[in-house]
Amino acid sequence: FKKVMKAKKKYSVHDEENKYKNGDKVSIRECKPFSKSKKFEVICTNLCEKINLIEKSIIEFEIIIANIFKDVAPCRESIVLRDYHVDNLFFLQNRNGLQSVGLIDFQDALAGSPVYDLASLIEDVRRPLNRDLKDRLLDYFINLSDLSENQIRNEMAFFSVQRNLKILGIFCRLKYRDKKDSYMRLIPNGISFIQNHLNNDNMDDLNKWFKRNNVDLGPSN
Repeated sequence: FKKVMKAKKKYSVHDEENKYKNGDKVSIRECKPFSKSKKFEVICTNLCEKINLIEKSIIEFEIIIANIFKDVAPCRESIVLRDYHVDNLFFLQNRNGLQSVGLIDFQDALAGSPVYDLASLIEDVRRPLNRDLKDRLLDYFINLSDLSENQIRNEMAFFSVQRNLKILGIFCRLKYRDKKDSYMRLIPNGISFIQNHLNNDNMDDLNKWFKRNNVDLGPSN
């Protein structure tokens, strides 16, 4: 038929500080209902804005990340695959239990915390899970682990923020250097994961750094 059809859809979106006006381009996500019709909130603008940072700010950022890592003190007792997400997992028929799980892309494995791969799996920008399923999987891991719940949640927050900041940088590099725009659609997922963890007590200095350097990231409500 070769007929092009365009579709539009309207959303009622919560704007906590009334910052945005008609014509602004923003990224939104589904959230707890603010009213009968308002079930989305703004998470950011300028998904791939270039930010010029002075050397002092870059050094401050590196120190903050290193200090958070030191405070969280992740365990280092497991094999960490680092790229552990659904695109690298396969169901193998005629096998039972864990033997039915096929795995590729494990050449960068090293020793570290099992929570790193947990963060990779349940907070995957390519396949984001709904909040209920993610919470149930995290609780399942907590019940089976020898680590305390507080330790797991602190590690989860750190690894998710660290991983997704790196992922955002990689996606922007692919856009500007390699002219691959397709990854831009995944950036809101990475931003959402970061924001979900910025309320963690260990993230206070990082939040302040974002504000000082006009980085449009902040904790979710």
